[in-house]
Order: sequence, then structure tokens, then C-alpha cells
Amino acid sequence: MNINFWTAIIGGIIGLITGLLIPTAKWKIDKLQQIRNDRKSFINELRATLSSKDLSHDEFIHSVQYGRLRDHLSKELIEKLEVQTNSITIHVGHKRYGPEYDLLNEVNQLERKWNLI
Repeated sequence: MNINFWTAIIGGIIGLITGLLIPTAKWKIDKLQQIRNDRKSFINELRATLSSKDLSHDEFIHSVQYGRLRDHLSKELIEKLEVQTNSITIHVGHKRYGPEYDLLNEVNQLERKWNLI
């Protein structure tokens, strides 16, 4: 067999492998980019919702956003947000206390975990 025959066979095999690998790699990259964009959008929407003055605690707990976020929250924070108590806690000064502040901290941690910042 001559060299042209083997060159054609090797070229065909390389072309076949390349034809299969490149679309698969592109699809995986596009899928990862879409996941990243969805996560960014979710974090931005969540921050906008949390900064809204019109949203009550009960409305947020029953929202779709909270349902999606709940799986990523710590058990302690879920209990703080969902357990109804008959006590009133008053914090004077900064708003760096309470479940709302803890929720924002966990959203920030989630953003870092997802490598969005």
C-alpha cells in the first residue's frame, strides 16, 4: 500500500474524531455558560426582591424565589425565617442583625460558591 492511501485513512480518522469532539465541546461550554447566566440572573433578581421595601416577610417566604433559594440555605437560617415565634426582637442601630442580614450573607456566600464574583 502506498503512502497516499495511509494519509487518506489517517486524515479521515482525524476528521471524524474532530467532527465529533468539537460540537460536543461547544455544547458543553454553551451549557455551562447558560447555567452561569441563569445563576447570575437569579442572584440579581433575589437582591432586587430583598431590597424592596414593599415585600413583607410572609410574601417572601411564600415566593418562588425563596423556594428556589431554600435548598442552598443553612438549616439555622431556614428555621429563623420560617418558625413563627411569639417574641419580638428589637435591634437598635445597624441592620446587621436578624434573619434579613443573615439571608443577605448567605446569598453572598452562594454567589462566591458559584464563582459569580
